Amino acid sequence: MMDMFRSFKSFKKLASDVAEVKAQNNEIYSTNQEIEKSMSFIKKEFEELKKKVENLEKERSELNDHANDLENKLRDVQLSSRSSSIEMRNVPLKDKETHSDLMSIVSGIGRAIGCPVTSSEIRDIRRLSGKPGTTRPIVAEFGQVHAKNRFLSSARDFNRKLQTQVKLNTETIGLSGGHQPIFVAEYLSASSKRLLFLTREFAKENKYAYCWSSNGNIFLRKEPQGKQLIIRSEKCLQDLRKQE
Repeated sequence: MMDMFRSFKSFKKLASDVAEVKAQNNEIYSTNQEIEKSMSFIKKEFEELKKKVENLEKERSELNDHANDLENKLRDVQLSSRSSSIEMRNVPLKDKETHSDLMSIVSGIGRAIGCPVTSSEIRDIRRLSGKPGTTRPIVAEFGQVHAKNRFLSSARDFNRKLQTQVKLNTETIGLSGGHQPIFVAEYLSASSKRLLFLTREFAKENKYAYCWSSNGNIFLRKEPQGKQLIIRSEKCLQDLRKQE
């Protein structure tokens, strides 16, 4: 009888243990269900976040394209407005400088380089604003683009044929105040000047033989007979770097 009682007691404890394990299993199952729900929620949130990031990347790309488009349009407007202008740098400033003084300077440069200029060929001439104490550039706008190009070409040919110390300078055009080099170039916008500077640096780093600007456009050529590349933006340089 005692054995039966002990067996019943053991069976009851076993049943209790089984019930407890079952309860624990149910709790674990319930917890797993909650975890699965949470994982499903997190996955859904992740997918939504991923979609948002992809949309933002797409928008950023579209904005970049739009910005580049606006930059190119602005550049085209600037090119159009400056297409007939040249810039003369490092020309000393005269006290109480007049329009006639500036005309004399551009005429003197024209005579020196073998490309005489009359006042009727110049639509406008002015010295740019700048910091006090600096030698501000002179900008001359020709009436015709071909006249500007002829003047620039003559200046380049003049300097190309001479040694550094005798290239176009203040003494060449009869200005007093010692020997100072004078630089004649296209009148580029600030953004185009920066792009030209970056392109020249790129040309040096990557052994391009030629880098120049013409009618506001910037060009590269690796070899004398190589393909002429037009550089419209910094992205063009980035793309070329990937090809090197």
